[in-house]
Amino acid sequence: MKRDMQLIPWILRHVRCKADGKAALPIPDFLEHELEFVRYHVGLCKEAGFLRAKKIAVGEFDYEIWNLTWDGHEFLEQNRD
Repeated sequence: MKRDMQLIPWILRHVRCKADGKAALPIPDFLEHELEFVRYHVGLCKEAGFLRAKKIAVGEFDYEIWNLTWDGHEFLEQNRD
C-alpha cells in the first residue's frame, strides 16, 4: 500500500479530539477511504511513534487507539494547515 501523507494528520487530529485516556478508540471511519487503508495508516502512525495503540488482531491491521504520544503532538504542530 502507498502511504498517504494527508491521511496521517487526519488520523492524529481525530485522536487528539476524541481520546480521553479512559477508553480506547476504534479505528476512525473516514468515508473518503477504505477501512483497510485507514487501518494500515494507523499502524504506520504507531510504528512512527505518533500513537499509543495496541494491536488487537494478529495478522491484521486492527488496533485500539489510546492517545497521541509526544511525537504525535509534535508532528501535528509542525504540520499545521
